[in-house]
Amino acid sequence: MAAAAAYGHVWGTLYVPLGAEIGTLCAFRLARWPGAEPLRRWFGERLSVGLIEPQNSLMDWLLRQRSK
Repeated sequence: MAAAAAYGHVWGTLYVPLGAEIGTLCAFRLARWPGAEPLRRWFGERLSVGLIEPQNSLMDWLLRQRSK
């Protein structure tokens, strides 16, 4: 509502999701870029295996639920 009051209904509606998306992408990049090496040192090989498998099984479950 503050965006609509500041920029108008149309521009405020466009600015809010655009700003949220840009902020999310920047935060993701900042967390991923400098944080990747310490996590690799900390978890070693478990990092590449441990985080991918739950994601694949969750996607499999989700697709099976949607096809019912």
